[in-house]
Amino acid sequence: LAALRRGGAAFGIDLEPARPLEPALWDEIALPGELDHGPLERGLMARLVFSAKEAAYKAQFPASRTLLGFDAMRVAVEEERITARLRQGAGPYAEGTVFEGAWAIRADRLVVAVRAPERIDAMPVSGGATLS
Repeated sequence: LAALRRGGAAFGIDLEPARPLEPALWDEIALPGELDHGPLERGLMARLVFSAKEAAYKAQFPASRTLLGFDAMRVAVEEERITARLRQGAGPYAEGTVFEGAWAIRADRLVVAVRAPERIDAMPVSGGATLS
């Protein structure tokens, strides 16, 4: 799914079938612990983590032009909120940059929307400081 935007923060949207991801794929898309904490059964949680990483990838790509693997970010899910934290730098996004979003299941579809930080120059740098 793609959309044209003019100004403001970049965003990414991913739509997936609302059914469990095949167990053979779990280790490919999830880091240790990512499937252990969340509101869904493990197979559907794996699908949610996959979709969150896809949406975050789509949000970061316009500014970074960087191809990322599934190990490049760690996803956390708390109720309907999602955070995807970069584990490595990607273009203007420093390691530790957080992309925030939300998810829902509607009409047998898992819908995830993630927003990139609005100000790239206000992202964390090593040591927890921010650029400004």
